[in-house]
Amino acid sequence: GAKQGGSAFQTISSDGDKLVLEDDSGRVILNLTGLDVKDEVGDNLKLCELATGIVVSVVGSVTATGEMEVEGIFLANVEAKDVPGVVDEEAAGVVKAKVGDVQSNLDPCVLLVSGLKMGKEGSETLPLQLLTDYVSGASVEAEEEQLLGEGSGAHLCRVLLCGGSVREVKDAEDVKSAAE
Repeated sequence: GAKQGGSAFQTISSDGDKLVLEDDSGRVILNLTGLDVKDEVGDNLKLCELATGIVVSVVGSVTATGEMEVEGIFLANVEAKDVPGVVDEEAAGVVKAKVGDVQSNLDPCVLLVSGLKMGKEGSETLPLQLLTDYVSGASVEAEEEQLLGEGSGAHLCRVLLCGGSVREVKDAEDVKSAAE
């Protein structure tokens, strides 16, 4: 549904969506009913905050219906002190980025984008729209917007388009169509 706050927008998730865990062996629907799922901050974890490809550990058991009754979900988290070459920012006197009059806890970052498959014929617009919404700040919740200023793209220093960004041209007709 639509989110409330500073910039209302339509999410691509709804209350009826199911969470699916997938690995090399297959897929299983996760049943979260009755589970008080918490993230590392202690806030309730929302389905719309999860993304494809995140690393999680799930504890539970598979029922006769094929769904997994979840007892716990643990998100991957790496402490900065555990990463080689990362120094204690406070001790080093590192100043975080400032956006407008608001001090941001986010360092400037590079956004790597792949799989857009942009092109005229048969191109999907959803991936490009999601990217545009993120960079413009349309998909940022009110609390995040307070730190990021006018948009989530405020802390980006580069956007790099990686593999799969343009649609593959298969024959001469595709070349003519793409040129138009």
